[in-house]
Amino acid sequence: MPRAIVFLLRTALCWTLVACPPKPTTDAGGGDDDTIAGTCVVDGSRDASTAIAVDGSASAAQTASGQICPRADVDWYSLTVPAGSDLLDLKVGYATAVTRIDLQANLYAADATTAIDGGQLADDKPDDSQSNLTSTAKVTPGSYFLAVRDVSDDERDDVGSYAITLTAAKDPDTHEPNDTVAQAKVADGVAGYFAYAQDVDVYKVTITAGLPVLQIQLTSAAGSKAVVEYTLQNAGGTIFASGAANPGTTLTQQRPLVTPGDYFIVLKQEPNRAPDRTATGVYTLVLTPEAEPDVNEGATRNDVGANATPLGPGNMPASGFDGTADVTLAQKVGRIASSGDRDFYRLDLASGAPAVVEITLSQQAPAATQLAFDLVVPEATSTCTSDGDCDSLNIACNSDFDCELSHLCLPQGSYHFCPAGQTCRRCVGGGACVPSGVGQQKVCGAPQFLAQVTTSPSSGTSTLRTAQPLFTAGTYFIAVHDFKDDQYDDARDYSLDVKLWRELDPNDRGATPAARNNFYDPYPLQGQNYAASRDRAIDGTLAISGPVGVTGIISYASDEDWFKFKYPCKDIATNTVPATCGLQFEWDQPTSQNLRIVVLMRREDLGIHQSFYYAGTLGGAVPTQFFGGPAANCSQCSFADAGHAGTDVNYEYFLQVRDYGANDWEVAQPYRLRISAINDGCPAGCNEFDPGNQCSCYCAATMMCPSGVIP
Repeated sequence: MPRAIVFLLRTALCWTLVACPPKPTTDAGGGDDDTIAGTCVVDGSRDASTAIAVDGSASAAQTASGQICPRADVDWYSLTVPAGSDLLDLKVGYATAVTRIDLQANLYAADATTAIDGGQLADDKPDDSQSNLTSTAKVTPGSYFLAVRDVSDDERDDVGSYAITLTAAKDPDTHEPNDTVAQAKVADGVAGYFAYAQDVDVYKVTITAGLPVLQIQLTSAAGSKAVVEYTLQNAGGTIFASGAANPGTTLTQQRPLVTPGDYFIVLKQEPNRAPDRTATGVYTLVLTPEAEPDVNEGATRNDVGANATPLGPGNMPASGFDGTADVTLAQKVGRIASSGDRDFYRLDLASGAPAVVEITLSQQAPAATQLAFDLVVPEATSTCTSDGDCDSLNIACNSDFDCELSHLCLPQGSYHFCPAGQTCRRCVGGGACVPSGVGQQKVCGAPQFLAQVTTSPSSGTSTLRTAQPLFTAGTYFIAVHDFKDDQYDDARDYSLDVKLWRELDPNDRGATPAARNNFYDPYPLQGQNYAASRDRAIDGTLAISGPVGVTGIISYASDEDWFKFKYPCKDIATNTVPATCGLQFEWDQPTSQNLRIVVLMRREDLGIHQSFYYAGTLGGAVPTQFFGGPAANCSQCSFADAGHAGTDVNYEYFLQVRDYGANDWEVAQPYRLRISAINDGCPAGCNEFDPGNQCSCYCAATMMCPSGVIP
């Protein structure tokens, strides 16, 4: 057999400590080797009946040596495990000697046929000129056979000899045998070991209706060379949770178990780690059933959308909101009392949308959790049966602009809603299969908005608050959880307050997304592509210079209102665009405690032409009015530059109106914005297109932002 092919097969199928494919159990006797060197020692061991007894007289260790020569040589040895021993350390190798052999050693029971777990070894680094195998097998006292050969039976070493050392020992783990559910032991906090190859330790715990939460404390010794992994399962093998303790750490988790009964913790080392029965390989496990402190978690937990706690009056899903009046829902109190806990709350809007939901999530500090919540909306076409179906939505996309509901177009790949056997691009899903509200069909939830507490005080209250739009009537979910789903706090409640507001901005009440004057983006970034919002801008060419101008309401966090108007300095007589003209700005800052209006004037290419914002004290009794341009309270100009439009009589400017910081809102207080073209333009010598003589055209008296700065 060609050597390269042998290596490929062996590397794919045969690894250290893993059982290898069956091979001939007797020597070829050298019949296929036509170049036996004179130094080749062919021993008399040809099969189990002629096995060489391993020498065990000198010490507790049993030793032997031999040569793999000729090709396809198989050396058989017989050995005995003495009474009182239940482990056998196997060491077969050439030490530091160079060899062409890739050793394989197989330990068999007394019938010379039954393979012993942990006693099937093979060199997993072919052609490195070294070959040494070690393992520890679980055994019982009695007779055994060991067969040694080259992995592929295509090499010989007629110069070097391998050595065998076999040492019987006693497993220090007092929980053994506990390799199966039937043998499971009680977790008593006493040291456990992974003392032999493929060792699995199983522990049993009983959960009752009164103590449905299991606390798991798993400690791995500081000197351990392996991560200790656990799975939590029932007797039927259904896995409910998993985790791992790194060397020198204690993993503490709490896992909820709804159904009373017996459960099992299955422990093992991470793959490809050697057994260790020394003090450095110790682990301890303590399992403690506890009560569930969350008042929302009863016989049915609200960890999934189907079991969500209703937010409506009297624990009814309906909110009572119909769009005619604002509604404040009763406060809900809960607790993230176990690892990975997610508390789902449900809100149904039968009518009244579009609306605004204000969500406030609070917890006393210091807390062990980093509170977060997701606002999840069902996507009607993305039917599902489990959370695993919801890696994506059933919405094809080419860019994030195609995913206004979940904000991200996934790269090309295999997703649940791709055609069978094909890759595609789909909008990202929320990982939650929830009731749609219509016939309770389950569909994937889209992650409309996600938020987490970024800083938590050492005392007092940590609060997360936002307002987000509800564009249509239907079902919505709020999922409260730890940000990374890896911490819990069973000592502190959180409070969830939800209010529903009427959407009073006529520009945000469109029946379709295209009818609104912005592209919904809850996570705005400076310098992002605003093309989608530009395309929805309302044409205010006629209104913007009228007696009132244009108005709007920044009614939720990250809300923006977009307007556009044609280049205002057109020469009526010639229907051409002449030189630069001045602009007179007039705007009202609402009487808000939080909202600080920002106006950004953009060119057709979406570059900033100028920007300004209110920098005074918030919360005045009446709207604060300002004037920009050559009015008495300004020392510098605002303008429209002919260099932008050239001869294009349809050239447009865009206005982007938002909150300073894009994180505050004012549901009912409108702003007003009016712009007039006037004769006087910029001061002499001001030319936006001359890098050596630029003019910062902004109103210094009211501390407005220079051109190019986005608040």
